[in-house]
Amino acid sequence: MSTLNPLLLQTLAASGGNANSSIQEMLLSQLGDQDPTVSLLAKYLTQNQANDEEEEEEEEDDDASIQSTQEAEATYSQELEAAQVRNQKLVNIARQLWQELEDLDSELEDLRDRNDALAQALGACHLCWGEDLACEVCHGQGYPGSFPADPDMYRQYVTPAVQRLQRSRGVRGAGGANARFNHG
Repeated sequence: MSTLNPLLLQTLAASGGNANSSIQEMLLSQLGDQDPTVSLLAKYLTQNQANDEEEEEEEEDDDASIQSTQEAEATYSQELEAAQVRNQKLVNIARQLWQELEDLDSELEDLRDRNDALAQALGACHLCWGEDLACEVCHGQGYPGSFPADPDMYRQYVTPAVQRLQRSRGVRGAGGANARFNHG
C-alpha cells in the first residue's frame, strides 16, 4: 500500500457525509481496485458513514418525538390543572347550595310548626285554612273557627293580639275582634 493511500483514506473518512460523498465513493472504488485492503476499508467507511447518518436521523426523530411528547404533556397538564380548578369551584358551589338547602329546609320546618300552632289556636285547617276545595283534611271547609280551637294555643297566640286590639280601639271584650274572624 502506498503512503498516499493511508493519507487519502484519512481525508475521506474525516470528510463524513457531506456533499463530497460521491467523490469519496469514486476514489475509494478506484483505490479498492488497486489494493484489497483499501477495498475493505472503503466498505467499512461507507458502512460506518451510512450507520452514522441513520443514527443522526433517529436522534433527530427521537428529539422531535420527545419534544412533541413534552408539548403534549404540558398541554395535558394545563388542561388538568384547569379542570381541577373548575372542579373545586363546582365543589364549593355544591357545598354552598347544600348549606342553603339545609337552611331553607330548617326554615320551612319552623314555618310549618308555626302555621300548625296558629291553625290549632284558631280552629282552622293546618293545610289550607279553608281555601282549597281539594284539601284532603277539610275539603275547603277548614276556615278559622270551623274546628275546636286549642285553648292553650289560643291564649298563647290570639289573646295577646285581641287585648292589644281592644286597647288601641278602646273596645271592651272580645266581641268586636271575634266578629272580624266570623265566616259564617
